[in-house]
Amino acid sequence: LTSLPIGYKSVGEVILGHQTGPWLALTQEPGWVRIVYHGKRLLKRRVSHFFPTTNNTCAGGTFPIIDMYVCRAAATAFGHAFGPVHFCKSNDIYPRGCYVAAGSVW
Repeated sequence: LTSLPIGYKSVGEVILGHQTGPWLALTQEPGWVRIVYHGKRLLKRRVSHFFPTTNNTCAGGTFPIIDMYVCRAAATAFGHAFGPVHFCKSNDIYPRGCYVAAGSVW
């Protein structure tokens, strides 16, 4: 590798992208991540399914989206691809996580 890193990811963090050879091209932020480096697998493929809820409660076996990039991917999957994504923390007046309200993605 000959370039300097532009950022770092935590173990277990969800990142979104598409594979191009031995690299994952990030789709929600700038950059590329090596999938395998010196024989060690750095990334594990995970397929996510998004389910809408109407009562602010996740059904059994599901959980709230608490990552802004995953929130944008879910919004795109439900046809809300345009406009900003506002992310709510637990101390906000809205529920923690990702949802649609007043035409905006939160």
